[in-house]
Amino acid sequence: MEKFIDYYKVLNVSYYATFEEIKDSYRNKVKETHPDSPFGDAENFKMVKEAYDVLSNEEKRKHYNEFLFAFTKVNTPVNNHKTSTETPYTVKNPDRSQRTWKPLTISSLMLNIAFLMVIIWGFNQGLDEKNKFVIVQEKLEKSEQSFVELQTKYDDLNDQYTTLELDYNNLLTQREYTYEDEPLVEEAATTEPVADEPEFINPEGAFTQGSSKEHVKKVMGTPSSLSKLPSGGETWWYGGSSYINFNSEGIVEGWYDYSGGKLKVQ
Repeated sequence: MEKFIDYYKVLNVSYYATFEEIKDSYRNKVKETHPDSPFGDAENFKMVKEAYDVLSNEEKRKHYNEFLFAFTKVNTPVNNHKTSTETPYTVKNPDRSQRTWKPLTISSLMLNIAFLMVIIWGFNQGLDEKNKFVIVQEKLEKSEQSFVELQTKYDDLNDQYTTLELDYNNLLTQREYTYEDEPLVEEAATTEPVADEPEFINPEGAFTQGSSKEHVKKVMGTPSSLSKLPSGGETWWYGGSSYINFNSEGIVEGWYDYSGGKLKVQ
């Protein structure tokens, strides 16, 4: 009968060793058999590498095991050093009881599962109608609670949508107002100033057409938000609904008070 080397014996691991166990043993064997070590041997070193190459690969190890357990005798190289007198390792064929332990275990497991299912079925049958009603009632209450939460989220999203729609309409109004006034601004910029035009005087406690940013800020305070206009001016928002437009020179040229009285205008 043909004999071949038992790689498990070469690495000194069991036939059911994990990859980590094979890897750790391989490292130790490499240190022992390396030609540069005191008891190293090139032939044994080569055999250690060959054994690791086979046993560390899942597919190679599977095919190797099929051949290994088909033989009763396996040659084993010297594992320590040249003077070792270790005898070849013999692999015994597993007997019938060892080959049948897995089917018996599976059968026992299936029987236990079937027995457990019978117990669960009997427990469910033993529940009276009152307990079943309580379970159904609890599920209905959880469903109603989930519906209320979804309704609340829907209302919040609807409010957010309304706010965004209002902001969008405000931006559209702002753009229309700016585009309508741009030609007038350009025309005013190209017109020569009147020599004897009287100096504009800001009213106290209010602003009006021609007021400066500084005066508006003094009267109205810091705006809640502002945005730049394409013409170079700015729009100051107060409360998200009322706004004041400034030209590129920082002078009030228009406003709109949605809230009816929020802006202090004269």
